[in-house]
Formats: sequence, C-alpha cells, structure tokens
Amino acid sequence: MLAFVSFVAVIWAAVDYPGGLCDRWFEGPIFQAGVYVGAIFFPDYRILRSTGSYLVPLFGAAADFFTLMVIWLIVVRVVRRWRTEL
Repeated sequence: MLAFVSFVAVIWAAVDYPGGLCDRWFEGPIFQAGVYVGAIFFPDYRILRSTGSYLVPLFGAAADFFTLMVIWLIVVRVVRRWRTEL
C-alpha cells in the first residue's frame, strides 16, 4: 500500500510540477530500464498506435513501482529491527 500511495504521489507531483525532482525521478534511469525490458517484448513499440506503443511505457512505470516497493520494504524492515519490543 505504501508503494502505491507513493507512486500516485510521485505521478501527481510530476504532473503538477513538470521538470521538477519527481518528474526527473519518474522518467529517470529506472524508468528507462523498464522501457528497455518492454522493448524486448515489443520491438515495434516506436510505431504509433501499435500494442507496444501503449505497453512499453507501462513497463517503465512498473519498474518505478517495483523500486518503490523495494524502498518501502527496506524502510519497514529497518524500522521493525530498530523498534524495541514493549
């Protein structure tokens, strides 16, 4: 849930403040890595209105989402480890 809320917040900030930090993060190297993976499955993605032209950017967004999932997983594990049992 934390990753989904963070993902929506990053998209909202990127749309409201184009060219800002969230926009650069959302379309950064992680997004590009997802696009490259999507291009493996849909090599004709540069052709307008093809299936790949719609799905390849979703691979990039999924890469950003999975990155947020990993970040939140690490944060939750660290907080749980540091928290003392009462």
